[in-house]
Amino acid sequence: MIAFWEINDDADPAVAFSPLARRVEKTFAWIGDHGGIPLTPSKAIKRVFVHWAAAEFDWPGHT
Repeated sequence: MIAFWEINDDADPAVAFSPLARRVEKTFAWIGDHGGIPLTPSKAIKRVFVHWAAAEFDWPGHT
């Protein structure tokens, strides 16, 4: 089994400024508000989440 390291935001400020960590936190908040990421019958992510993520994440250089 893979052992994960515990990372404290106070001990490692790089986590606070990580774009990936911020996107994960936003995704978890969305899941909490909406009860999960909706899937199509073929198990693809529904557009409602993809459109939200594309607008919310604001990846540099991507529209």
